[in-house]
Amino acid sequence: ITTLVDLPFVLIFLLVMVWISPWLAVPAIVGIVLVVGFTLLAQDKMQEMVELTQRASAQRNATLVEGLVGIETIKVMGAESEFQRRWERSTHFLAQIGSKLKLLSSTTVNFASLISQLVSVVVIMVGVYLLTENMVTMGGIIAASMLSGRALAPLGQVAGLLMQYQNARTSLAGIESHMQLP
Repeated sequence: ITTLVDLPFVLIFLLVMVWISPWLAVPAIVGIVLVVGFTLLAQDKMQEMVELTQRASAQRNATLVEGLVGIETIKVMGAESEFQRRWERSTHFLAQIGSKLKLLSSTTVNFASLISQLVSVVVIMVGVYLLTENMVTMGGIIAASMLSGRALAPLGQVAGLLMQYQNARTSLAGIESHMQLP
């Protein structure tokens, strides 16, 4: 909820930066576009991976049920090792996909943090050139630098929330599809 409350302030901070100097707002706007674009791209990849995880988990559970239902037949046929291999392969695959999901989620949040820091540096660099042209004061540069950081801070949280939302949405869809089965 705090992230949603912070989002309108992004616009306010950008407007104040434009009031100080439109050139100082450009890096923040570019940073916002980069973070939102990267997050949306990561969300698509995350959806694919979560769906793959659900299918693999269902297959692993089917192997377990098959093994439990036919335990006597499996023992008579001596197929315990084959069922154990199938279980271990699916568990290993799920662990790998889970690691990739965590990496993707943390990469998205870290990318937002990196862009925020780069925007602050670029704002100061642009501000120095504007200062030499007497288009902005030192206080304006400092204010724009602080405002750019405050404008981009909620986007890192939004990126994390979008990743969690994608995971929850796909999980809910999987639960609903299982509930519809006869």
